Amino acid sequence: MKTYKIVIEELLSDTFEVVANSEEEAIDIAREKYNACEFVLEPGELLERKIYIE
Repeated sequence: MKTYKIVIEELLSDTFEVVANSEEEAIDIAREKYNACEFVLEPGELLERKIYIE
């Protein structure tokens, strides 16, 4: 028998509202909130899954 490394990638999506003065500021705020775990993607909004051998 042989050992294989399997990679599983999932693409999740969700929509969040951000109040900002510009699109650039909205993206910055969203990144900050995502990094601070204030915006969390929940299982269930799965758009794509790939499973392959590395």
